[in-house]
Amino acid sequence: MNVILSIKPCFCDSIFKGLKLYEYRKKVFKLSDVEKVYVYASKPISKIVGYFTIKRIISDTPSIVWNITHGQGGISKKQFLDYFKGHAVAHAIEIDEVVKLDTPIEPKEAIEDFTAPQNYCYLGRDL
Repeated sequence: MNVILSIKPCFCDSIFKGLKLYEYRKKVFKLSDVEKVYVYASKPISKIVGYFTIKRIISDTPSIVWNITHGQGGISKKQFLDYFKGHAVAHAIEIDEVVKLDTPIEPKEAIEDFTAPQNYCYLGRDL
């Protein structure tokens, strides 16, 4: 199973440069067999720009997740705490193999009835 994640363009760049090794989320996938994450760069790009495989997902309190991942999360502690404010659980998706597409995919041409996911959406096939 694959998913599409909406990610801000500045964080997409950090992922593909190898500077951001964890993608933080308030919610993670309900299905346990997700292997590939397609990266949808949100506005103004609005295209699928690449993908990565998942090494593991860390789910714990925000303070524990920060202590494990902070050197490789690509954001400041303030950004992290602001994002998870009021949440008892934080998730960090550890990024494994990364592939940046030579030609970004226009999702509406590849996926019928595509709408940009607020968080993520499942995709049962490769693009």
